Amino acid sequence: MQVTFKLLDKEHKLNRSLQDSAVKLFEKLDRYVPEPTQLDLRAEHIHSTRKGKTHYVHVAVAVTKEPRTFHAEALAEDFRTAFDRLYKKTERYLRKRHDKLIKKSRNAERKIRIRDWLSSTLSTPRRLLGRFRRRRE
Repeated sequence: MQVTFKLLDKEHKLNRSLQDSAVKLFEKLDRYVPEPTQLDLRAEHIHSTRKGKTHYVHVAVAVTKEPRTFHAEALAEDFRTAFDRLYKKTERYLRKRHDKLIKKSRNAERKIRIRDWLSSTLSTPRRLLGRFRRRRE
């Protein structure tokens, strides 16, 4: 998975260790998505008269062969907390999506096995006739 990080605020600087830890945190999500997935991570400071200084983080996950892009955002007192909140949201979404795909494929495999078993059973009338005879006696 390719993670891109952008700091949108020109006035403030973000130390390199925080950027690297954010990228490393979001790279853990590669177990839930196929390989050519794009993840954009954006961070900026917001000065609000009501809330004071807050930190805004936005993530966009574009999974290949899927029509829509997942967007999530988080506000917090500092960037580490905002990254953690956003990671939890993104991980929850991708895990649900992954589990849904796995469950769907397992159900399809199960249906194929049952269909094959039924077709093999119905194609051999000796077995069926033997079962019917035993039940009558």
